[in-house]
Amino acid sequence: MSRLERTAMGVAAVVIGVAGLYVLIFPDQATRLIGGATAWSMAVLGTPVLWLSTGLLLLCFWLILGPWGRLRLGAEDEAPEFGLLSWVSMLFAAGMGSGLVFWGVAEPLMHFASPPVPGLDEAGRVRMALAVTNFHWGLHAWAIYAIAGLVVAWFAYRHAAPETPSGALDVGLRGWIPNPARRWIGIVANVLATGAVVFGVGGSLANGTILLHTGLDRMTPGELPSMASYAVILVAMTLAFLASASSGLSRGIRWLSVTNFLLAIVLLVLLLAVTGVDAAWTALVDGSLEYLRMLPAWSLAPLEVNGSRAWAEGWTITYLLWWIAWAPFVGIFIARISRGRTVRAYVLGVLGVPVVFSIIWFAVLGGGATAFDRANDGVLSAAVLLDYTEPVFLWFDTMGSAAGVFFGWVSCVLLFVFLVTSADSAAYVLGMLAHHGNPEPPNRSKLLWGSMTVVLAAGLLARDSADVIKSVAIAGAIPYASLLVIQLVAWWRSAALHVREAA
Repeated sequence: MSRLERTAMGVAAVVIGVAGLYVLIFPDQATRLIGGATAWSMAVLGTPVLWLSTGLLLLCFWLILGPWGRLRLGAEDEAPEFGLLSWVSMLFAAGMGSGLVFWGVAEPLMHFASPPVPGLDEAGRVRMALAVTNFHWGLHAWAIYAIAGLVVAWFAYRHAAPETPSGALDVGLRGWIPNPARRWIGIVANVLATGAVVFGVGGSLANGTILLHTGLDRMTPGELPSMASYAVILVAMTLAFLASASSGLSRGIRWLSVTNFLLAIVLLVLLLAVTGVDAAWTALVDGSLEYLRMLPAWSLAPLEVNGSRAWAEGWTITYLLWWIAWAPFVGIFIARISRGRTVRAYVLGVLGVPVVFSIIWFAVLGGGATAFDRANDGVLSAAVLLDYTEPVFLWFDTMGSAAGVFFGWVSCVLLFVFLVTSADSAAYVLGMLAHHGNPEPPNRSKLLWGSMTVVLAAGLLARDSADVIKSVAIAGAIPYASLLVIQLVAWWRSAALHVREAA
């Protein structure tokens, strides 16, 4: 790493720190500033963001079916570095995070209680609720992650470039842009990616901590003081992710991710055993078919409700911006664990396995909860409109005292492990960015940058403003979206040249 690059990352750390302090010390001004920028982005750039995500999804389909799928992320005879279970577990844990636990029940119920499409009967509202939820968490989200990882992995494993945005741009833009300009573009790209990761993950950790506090408050006698509970959760999470990140990718992060993935599967299986498979199967089939039926229309234009795009901006566009804000972190992490796979196997795995699992997850939790709601006079629908964290525990309570307590605690443990896997993966990626793509960054760097995300999360929790947390979490989305387009152009040029030379 050159002195210029070290200086740039040092400046980035200072700028990110100052920006974080501004958000924490002047939350009202920061909310107006970031909220105004976010609202403008949604109103003006909402449709282009949707089109970009759809374009990335179409590219993924083409890579799976087309001749470029035979290209390998590494030497032609190189085997994958990680086995399938470890690989899938790590990319899933990094990409989705804690939101699945509560939103698995809450989002289908919210769309069921207040459907974006009027005039549907009860069964139609269930289908629509699951289809919308699958759209928000499904193919578009993972297409963003898949391409963000592909452009880094290609240049890292085919051209020995650093596993960073700057590495992809430096190699991919040679011959188009002179070296000094490429160097500065790369530095700016790494700084933008670093900022997006810190704010995106910091905001998500704050949100996840609030969710975990809510769960623990429900599962323990008495009322937990929120700030004290936040502090305990953050300290426990910090100790866990520091231990995991310090032990390296092949040990701590790998095994924690596998544990997380298997625990999620256990929760699904036990829920099916208690609630039965009928509601989940119906939700899986009907929700999936409705999702596929509506996918073309929803992919081309934001859904308007009563002639307004406010619903789409509050849901669909916000989700897409959230996934894009996480893309530099998730993309670099997926690239790091994907060496040796063909492009086809890579895209099929990143796009296929997590999406199928998410659809099953929402069918079991969301389908089961909506079936219970329909049979019990809308008790969960009424609760979710007041507080989206309530229905999952209300539903568990109806399964009997022992089962309700068991599922409640399993959900809290799963949520905590999701938070830890997100934090340690982010610390690993930030360490790589700070050390020129070093695949094994020093522990001190991982600890420093990981701690920065936790400190930001703590400050956001001290302010306890949902609007500030959301605005901070997606602040880096638009700058990174522009960077991703440039990376994609560079990758296309490089891959096309490789195909021509191999012909």
